[in-house]
Amino acid sequence: MLAWLLDPDETYQLGGFFLKKMLTRLIMRAENEGKGEGIDFLSFLHSSFHDAEVVREVKTHTNRLFDLLVHVPSQKLVLVIENKLHAGEVNRTGSLPII
Repeated sequence: MLAWLLDPDETYQLGGFFLKKMLTRLIMRAENEGKGEGIDFLSFLHSSFHDAEVVREVKTHTNRLFDLLVHVPSQKLVLVIENKLHAGEVNRTGSLPII
């Protein structure tokens, strides 16, 4: 369901609305202050995200799987989502940082 909502080419006909909304909320979170350096926020806000690619279950070079990978070349942006239902927020050594 999340992949469907984040993909601007899906049938709900709202384009990049959900993707842009989610990314904006992530960028604006207080704990992410200073982590978005290099992002052209004005360009980001006006982007249609037409080139966004949403891929499910992407295998890494270490044979691990990411649940969801979102790549937006025009924004030089890659978002990786790990969906951990019924698990506490754990950041094990070697895993991606939780933001």
